[in-house]
Amino acid sequence: MDTLAAPDIVNVLDTLREAENRLERLQDEVRRTEGIAPHVDKKRTQLSDLNNKIEYLGREMDRLNREMAAQKSEINNKNSTLAQKSAEWNQAQPSLRRAGRAHKVASIVDRIVARAVPSQIKAIAQAMTDAHRAMAHKEDHVERIDIDEDYNVKLLNADDLDLRGYDLSAGERQIFTQALISAVSSVSGRGFPMVVDTPLGRLDNEHRKGVLNHLVRRGHQVILLSTNTEVVGPYLREIDPYVQKKYLIQFERFGDIGQSTVRAGYFEENGDTG
Repeated sequence: MDTLAAPDIVNVLDTLREAENRLERLQDEVRRTEGIAPHVDKKRTQLSDLNNKIEYLGREMDRLNREMAAQKSEINNKNSTLAQKSAEWNQAQPSLRRAGRAHKVASIVDRIVARAVPSQIKAIAQAMTDAHRAMAHKEDHVERIDIDEDYNVKLLNADDLDLRGYDLSAGERQIFTQALISAVSSVSGRGFPMVVDTPLGRLDNEHRKGVLNHLVRRGHQVILLSTNTEVVGPYLREIDPYVQKKYLIQFERFGDIGQSTVRAGYFEENGDTG
């Protein structure tokens, strides 16, 4: 100090005061820093958590973007399919309208059948009984034919015993079948033709005339395909007034080939009566 001039001393003092002020400011900053250090650590931890969450959300966003792209592709495919189905729907409208009308008609038919069938069943059963009586001889034990609500047909005797539970002969089964066909035709009121192959082949003599007389008195065309041992002799004479046409089917074999020809005539007219 002794060697310094007054201005130099002033400068040193100014420098000292400035250093003291700076020191005081630094001490204040240290004290403030020491006060906020715990908060800084907490904020640092929160910042780290936020960064981790941001990273997770970024990955999740990438996944959702990929899923959204896939969903968009599927939506496009669905829209294409929808457009195709819409076009098909528009094209199908006339058919759908016809189908709707057909469904209504079918429903009406079902209701009509549900109401009509029970009465028709009774009528068929009675017509079968009448036809069976006309074809069968008196020794037959069938008293009547009945059809139950489940459409089971029964041949009942006087004691209401179903004879179909017993073994019927081939002739009895044929009479039963012909009675059923005759009854359906009679009840329907439709005169459709009937073709009977070997009509007497399984019948005994007692049944033959009854079956023939029943068939020829039907109100529509009946075609009998007979062998030379069936509708011949007395059986032919029995129905001859009702016969409109007679044809003879002649079979010939030429080596391994067979041929049938049809010409006017009949067995007895050609001397072939079996």
